Amino acid sequence: MQVYRPHHYTEDVYIIDTPGFVDNNMSEFEVVKKIETWQMESQHGAAISQYLYFHRITDKRIPGRAKKVMQMLKSTGLGVSTSCLTVVTSMWDNIHTSVGLQRAQDNFLELQNVIWKDHIESPSQIVKFVNTHTSAIRILTTTSYNTTIAYPINTHSDIPGESLTPILFQELIDRIGNTRLEHEGLSRDVVELITNINTHRSPDSDTDEDLISTLISALKDARHRLSKYINQLYTFKRAPRGFTIDPKCIIYQCLVDITSGLERLIQAIQAIQNNHLAVQDSEQAERDSDDIIIMMDTVLRSARNEFGRSYNALKLFGAPPPGFEPFVPSITLHTSERVKWGVERAVERLHHWQFTTRR
Repeated sequence: MQVYRPHHYTEDVYIIDTPGFVDNNMSEFEVVKKIETWQMESQHGAAISQYLYFHRITDKRIPGRAKKVMQMLKSTGLGVSTSCLTVVTSMWDNIHTSVGLQRAQDNFLELQNVIWKDHIESPSQIVKFVNTHTSAIRILTTTSYNTTIAYPINTHSDIPGESLTPILFQELIDRIGNTRLEHEGLSRDVVELITNINTHRSPDSDTDEDLISTLISALKDARHRLSKYINQLYTFKRAPRGFTIDPKCIIYQCLVDITSGLERLIQAIQAIQNNHLAVQDSEQAERDSDDIIIMMDTVLRSARNEFGRSYNALKLFGAPPPGFEPFVPSITLHTSERVKWGVERAVERLHHWQFTTRR
């Protein structure tokens, strides 16, 4: 998140450039939390008076996810009313023909008079941004700053009917559910591909390596996002009012999914390595399978390191919630790994204790 301070006003006006609310890699909770943190860290506090919502002029409709964003912005938690939301149409500088310009003008009128009519009211407006400094200054100087949105934003408020929290919580739960399915599918595909791979050279060997590399990269990304989302869910000590789910159950299940997925990956790679040693009966066979085995060694080291972090997270979680069994590793842990991960857990517990005592 970046903050800019224009010098065209008698009072300080800050422009907060936040990540997009509709982002595949960043939850709405994370975006709003960045705004909340910035407000809290500002020297004298910071009240938000206008939201600038950017809408591509080539889009004649409000996308489904954008409608959810509008619902979130209008929630009492952010305090956005129809008079403090300016819609900025963009992409005008990408139009180079008279036909395209006319189509864009028609879209603008429809957006102004039909699509966005119920979402904005005076003094707010729908404006054109043509990607120039002059255009940006014009928008800022014609925007009303009389309306002040309630400060501070609170991502964990539990006031019935006056909270953004339920919307953020539900969006986070949905993201976790979707990412769990993605992670499960990719994990299954990677293990299956590794299990069936031929470590001896064949015409398709390069394709096998490329596919494995691509799938492992996608799996790692899904695992990273899932870990990030459950860390955000950790900040909810309990579900908001109206929800019957227990965040701890979701967190524990996700940690088990990640850890067991890494365990299966490690076992699949070790099976390939053992098979390679069993069938290796000539120097030529050894040379033929070198590339695959080297890649598997690299993946195995990375998987064991990630397994250690995930297993530590499960140990730090503590006793599983009611209805869940404790996770017991089915792979052999090296003595050096046990020592290393034990030290890391001790350090993490110390940091947690220091943080809680300071509070």
